[in-house]
Amino acid sequence: MAQEELKQNGTDAFFTINHMRVVLRETDHAIAELTVMPDSCNPYGRVHGGAFYTLGDTASGTAVHTDGRLYVTQESSFHFLRNVTVGHTVRAEAVIRHRGHTTCLSEVTFTDETGQLLALGEYTFFCINRQ
Repeated sequence: MAQEELKQNGTDAFFTINHMRVVLRETDHAIAELTVMPDSCNPYGRVHGGAFYTLGDTASGTAVHTDGRLYVTQESSFHFLRNVTVGHTVRAEAVIRHRGHTTCLSEVTFTDETGQLLALGEYTFFCINRQ
């Protein structure tokens, strides 16, 4: 897929190469999914923490940007509860909980394909073009 086409679809090469995709984008809400492959896993055969982070950051960033402003990730926090292996799908559902003049807070719920809770996260974004 060409780089320009990836940008138009709201994703990038890094996200695509890592078996992730945005499946829902609406005002203050987004869902991204990871198809767990061997290269998504840590040495123990479980999804790498960085894959969770990237998936949540992208779902949150997608939801945050629905107001048309530009943001960068400022900070995040995680609560890992359980993990999955190759063959599963991890879903990150992001909901905006606060939208201010300079910051925006997103809450992310990570589940597997059966709806089992895997992790919870929060991402704070800083607006770089306040209006």
